[in-house]
Amino acid sequence: MASFEPMDRRSVEKRLVEALEEARKRRQGARDEFYRVISEIPSGLSSDGVLRIKKAAAENRTALQAYRVALRRFTDFVTGRKPRVN
Repeated sequence: MASFEPMDRRSVEKRLVEALEEARKRRQGARDEFYRVISEIPSGLSSDGVLRIKKAAAENRTALQAYRVALRRFTDFVTGRKPRVN
């Protein structure tokens, strides 16, 4: 059976920072898309307009939640707290 060396602190931090940055970019893109959709939809909403807004809002919420999880994992790591289970 192969034994695995635990990742060193720098490697773990690097992976967490990369995950945080990826989540931040996704969140920013989702937020920008939400605002773009909102600005394109006229005030007299059609069912298509409502659906587009709901889809953009759902992606925005999902991306924000992923960012929060990544930020919490990184913060727990750098502060030495035991990581929380999602």
